Amino acid sequence: TVDLLTNVTVGDSELESNFWINKSITLDLGGHTLTGDYQIAVGVNAANAIVTIQNGTIVGGTGYGAYLMAGTLTLDRITINDDVERPVQIDSGTGHKLTIRNSTISSTEEDQYGIMNFGDKSTIIIENSVIAGDTFPIYHNGSYYGLTLTATGSTITSTNPNSPAIYLSGSTTTTASNGGENHKAVFTDCIITGATGIETKYTGCYHEWLYGDFHS
Repeated sequence: TVDLLTNVTVGDSELESNFWINKSITLDLGGHTLTGDYQIAVGVNAANAIVTIQNGTIVGGTGYGAYLMAGTLTLDRITINDDVERPVQIDSGTGHKLTIRNSTISSTEEDQYGIMNFGDKSTIIIENSVIAGDTFPIYHNGSYYGLTLTATGSTITSTNPNSPAIYLSGSTTTTASNGGENHKAVFTDCIITGATGIETKYTGCYHEWLYGDFHS
């Protein structure tokens, strides 16, 4: 475990350098703030890395808060409440796993997102968290196959009167690439608010104690 003892700024905009983690660690912010000086605040870029970031606030960089290029990332008791376009993003690749637990992930500007997925066979788990954004607090790009999304005890809110809170897109092509299986999404004891709560294409969706709106 790496413990922060004070607020820290990482990356370097002049050197065009980001802060990447490429091995398994727990980064405990200790109630402090981790700020990104360049494009991201923190990223994971190794397929075998299992990373937990906990107990603090993430700010910036210019486009992203937490960026999962490869591997496994857990955000636990983390606040990202910033004007970045994409507070959390999963990059293209296969088999990423993102868990958000007891956290607040929110973009504060217009036309911004919360969690964006551009990966194949990604797993996203959201537990007891708040996810918010002006446009698509949770977004899965329809060019990628095999998404598994599970949300429990969470509040997911779009503040845009024209946007759903959750947008999960697919096609006959992505279903075929996933062995004939659509995306899977399960929501339990969640409050989902938007122009429509959930908009899906080629997604099997199950909900229990779901408060919101459903369009497919």
